[in-house]
Amino acid sequence: FIHIDGQRIPYFVEEWKRISDDQAIVRFEFIDDVALARSVSGCEVFLDPDRVQKSRLASGDDRDLTGYEASDRSAGYLGRVTGLMEHDMNPVLLVDHKGKELMIPVAGEIIIRVNHRKKTILVDLPDGLIDL
Repeated sequence: FIHIDGQRIPYFVEEWKRISDDQAIVRFEFIDDVALARSVSGCEVFLDPDRVQKSRLASGDDRDLTGYEASDRSAGYLGRVTGLMEHDMNPVLLVDHKGKELMIPVAGEIIIRVNHRKKTILVDLPDGLIDL
């Protein structure tokens, strides 16, 4: 549902990408021109949690990333992805970094690129995250 003029109007979601805890980019069925998209930009969206797919990555892809090689834009090679920890508010990639578990939030501002052909992930980690 999109909250428009005090009412919740039903729309079907074609795809979505979480930007932060309270923002997302959503493609709705039948909203297919710029003027209409602008008219609903910034509106509250209500989703049925039972119908929301989990593990949506920043790329919008649901592939299993276990075994992919993760690198940071500044720090270089981080290690191999060992799994994904599901969490409603912020899932995290688990990476074996020099024998210790590194948790990388799955967020659009952190996951820069996923290359499925090369099985690599490029991230831009906040300062200090590697040292936690």
